[in-house]
Amino acid sequence: DTPAATAATAATATTSLPEERMAAAASAPGPAQFQLTRVTSRAGWFVDIIQFHMANGDVDTVGSHGGSPLPDFELASGEYIVEARIKDDYQYCGLGIELVSSTGRISRIWGSQYSKRSVPVRTYRASPGSQIVGLRRARGRYAGVKEAPIPNASGSDGKEAKGPGSARPSLRVEAVSGRAGWYVDMISFHLSTGEVNTVGGHGGSKIPDLKLQDKEYVAEVKVKDYHDFCGLGIEVFTTTGRSQRFWGEQYHNQNRPVISFKADRGNQIIGLKRRGTRYVGIIQAPISGPVSVDPALSPSAIFKAFEARIQQIVSAGDRKEEKRDRVEKPILRREGSEKAMDDWEAKFKSIEDVPEVYKRAANRICLKWEWVTHTQTLTILNFLGRGFGSTVQHGPTQSQDLKAMLLDHQMFDRTVKQLIAKAYGVDPHQAASQRCLMTGANVLAVLQSSFGRMGWRQPYFHMALWHLMHECKPDELTAKLGGFIDSASKCLSAQRLAFQMLIKHAHLVACGLKNKNSEGSARAEGRGMGGNDPESELRALRTECERVFRAYIDYHKHRAYCSAFLEPVRCYYKAVGNHTMLNDAEVHGVNWYLAGTMAAIGMRFPLVPFLGDQCCKGFAEHWHAKGSDRMWSEYKKSENFGKPFEGIRSIRSMARREMGRAAENSMGGGRLGSAKRFGETIARDPNSRTGRKWAEYMERLCYFFSAEFFCEKAISMLMQEGVDFGATGFRKVLEKLYEHYKIHEKEDKESDLLGFIYDDEKNAYDTARVNNLLHFAGITKSKIPVAPKKSLTDRGKQNKPATDVKVAYKPRVRANPELMRIVTPMVREGASQQTIFEACRAKLQGNGRAWGNMAIFDAVRQARSEL
Repeated sequence: DTPAATAATAATATTSLPEERMAAAASAPGPAQFQLTRVTSRAGWFVDIIQFHMANGDVDTVGSHGGSPLPDFELASGEYIVEARIKDDYQYCGLGIELVSSTGRISRIWGSQYSKRSVPVRTYRASPGSQIVGLRRARGRYAGVKEAPIPNASGSDGKEAKGPGSARPSLRVEAVSGRAGWYVDMISFHLSTGEVNTVGGHGGSKIPDLKLQDKEYVAEVKVKDYHDFCGLGIEVFTTTGRSQRFWGEQYHNQNRPVISFKADRGNQIIGLKRRGTRYVGIIQAPISGPVSVDPALSPSAIFKAFEARIQQIVSAGDRKEEKRDRVEKPILRREGSEKAMDDWEAKFKSIEDVPEVYKRAANRICLKWEWVTHTQTLTILNFLGRGFGSTVQHGPTQSQDLKAMLLDHQMFDRTVKQLIAKAYGVDPHQAASQRCLMTGANVLAVLQSSFGRMGWRQPYFHMALWHLMHECKPDELTAKLGGFIDSASKCLSAQRLAFQMLIKHAHLVACGLKNKNSEGSARAEGRGMGGNDPESELRALRTECERVFRAYIDYHKHRAYCSAFLEPVRCYYKAVGNHTMLNDAEVHGVNWYLAGTMAAIGMRFPLVPFLGDQCCKGFAEHWHAKGSDRMWSEYKKSENFGKPFEGIRSIRSMARREMGRAAENSMGGGRLGSAKRFGETIARDPNSRTGRKWAEYMERLCYFFSAEFFCEKAISMLMQEGVDFGATGFRKVLEKLYEHYKIHEKEDKESDLLGFIYDDEKNAYDTARVNNLLHFAGITKSKIPVAPKKSLTDRGKQNKPATDVKVAYKPRVRANPELMRIVTPMVREGASQQTIFEACRAKLQGNGRAWGNMAIFDAVRQARSEL
């Protein structure tokens, strides 16, 4: 509904043509020649022609025939053109023209290239008492407008001609919309008659609309003006006390005065007046009808109803979540914010959909495919989004949508002020001046600014802060807010990462009541797990395993990402001395690595990548460097899984000559322009040179999900019953599941769980047996053949020394001949080993030689074998 331009440049360079008006007036019998009846036009890619038709038959024309005809703009009696907004271009008659009438109606004469060209929009307004009757064009550019006096414009009232804001008394604002990036790009007042009063042009991100209810009007507008775009920020207030902020990211970074425009008594605001690059006033219209003064619409009453409704949803949701975790499959929903992610995920319904070049890597994954494409982050968003479609009743007849209230800046401010008051121990009225203990920044200002640029994440962010406020202690709140505020001052990718960490912690504290030891013990003892019905008990046990693994697999994915991508590339940049890229790997590199992985095999991680990242930093072909084999030999070890490279002694001090150089901004990432484009390249042509290179990275990643690695790591972590995974009592659950497993397999299994999954000979878990038990629980995709365990009797026979069988000793290397000449006679005589050692040291010491114990021992063993 609004012009699409990168920058909206207003201008008041109106060209008055008194000589033309005077000549026309002298030759005309009366004022009829000044009445404009309609405007016709034609357009294709650009505007080809625009014609102003006068009542006396005269036509003012710009351009020539071409394109397709556009709908005529018919003017009613007493209606005039008072404003023209032109997006000029050197070709034809420009990209587009908007004509605004005195009643607020708008006629758009746009070519098909209007939204595709970044050209400023220039505004021309009629002088007081005049109307626009044509356009003036010189040297291929618009130079102004042709004006004519409005009939009876200089009558008894003596007021200026009607502008777009001099609306009929029946007008009212139904909604206010806007877009903003660093600055405000556009703000629009949508009127009840269908007209739109707009300042600015298309750009930035959309800000949630302020939708006005019946008997609610715009009473005040506060503007923080700036010389660029449409200012730093605009705040709109209604007669009921509600408000909406249209703020750019630079709102708090520029020290500019805030200008307040208030409507006169009995009037409402239906638009803003901008002259040049400054706001000069407001467009008003009389209020037709009573103004709502219902106490139920006061901000405090609405906020109380808002909090009560959220508390009701959370309480009901706890019972629903508990029931779901006990009897249903985990929800594997995807969050639909990025179309590319949805397209890639829809492509991989099963492992058969993986391209052949990546199938070798994907076949190593032992998990069922739904676990590969599932991430708990999406479950968290689903958890926080419960009840978004419900309504909040805050009066006998008044109600609002909960999601709209979560998007409301006034509700957000009240929530944040209470949060700050609890975290820092101050009064809510003093929260606006509270500064962060870690960074010194204003807490309220940073949270408001972050909320304004979050887009679709706004309601989830608001809900997460609400959960933190009600569940966390003050010290914990201070630490979490400090970490978030520190990231908020960094780039967009770091801000997205901070958001994900915040909602994850909010989910943990919100679900903390369900993961306490008391409930874990209840699950472990089997209470509420189907009673005496074996099938119901088995189903409940499997669901409980899935609940625990839902948290663990996200943990395992993050560690696998660190071991395959993040830490090796950081080690590479440390070795080559590029410390800037070393830090950027955690901020920017993550988006490129995760985008490529999702596009190649469909695996989703707890970190949701920012696909719009155009900064190809911290992204290198680290597995193609000379020292990559040495790095991989360390990172594939279980004890180094997910560990920072600084904690691995053998690789943390690698020098540049040992590491070698690798391609940075790798695989054409810098050329492609964004992480999304890189992922699309991987998905579109997997057999290309880039795709074949990426296959090696997928094999390194999928190694950590092979049965040999995953099963041993998962069972060793979960048998510790860590609270982070909600695994309290998990060992008891697994023991009960093992009882069903023995019955299902119809084999004579070990008497207890530990004896079944643990291999005493290797002093480690038996990977095949753990995999088969997890397959029975619904975690892994297939069974693995198991080698039968030896009985205790067989183990005893195997370990008993064979005294009756002589086995020739085969040393690793031949012993020293000089040692053999000393040792062999003593062995033949039956001397003890200690005597032989002392004799060797005594005889050889005199020759200036000191033989090691292993050399003497090898000589003794070889001599005994030969004899």
